[in-house]
Amino acid sequence: MGRGEEDCACRKTQGGARTAFTDEQIAEFKAKLLELIPQGKTLRQILAEPGMCSMTYLFRELLPNDKEFSEQYARAFELRNEYWAEELVEIADDGSNDWMDTKWGPKFNKEAASGRGGDLPTVASMRSFSRPTLQRPVDFERL
Repeated sequence: MGRGEEDCACRKTQGGARTAFTDEQIAEFKAKLLELIPQGKTLRQILAEPGMCSMTYLFRELLPNDKEFSEQYARAFELRNEYWAEELVEIADDGSNDWMDTKWGPKFNKEAASGRGGDLPTVASMRSFSRPTLQRPVDFERL
């Protein structure tokens, strides 16, 4: 069975039998989630660790039935988003290898700056990614 198909409050033991999680194990599960999410880990990475329950259990049982945990979980995601934003800014601000010294003087290194090893995107190539136009006007007063 796939991870999402598991019985929500159960885990497999080494012998293949299923055992219900104890309250202590569920508390450890919550604590681990709240610790690792703000460190930039994804749910898939955390839930893939041994002894962790399925994503199904998280979304069907823990979050809807525990308001305090749901609020802490939401805050953990906010902190993770801030962590990732800071990482992106650091990467963008890191100008190492953007310029090369050549015998003719400094030269812009397109390959290092783009991060893809190819040409930087041009305005013409970015036009295909423009926002779609709305089919009808939005009535913001009704929202």
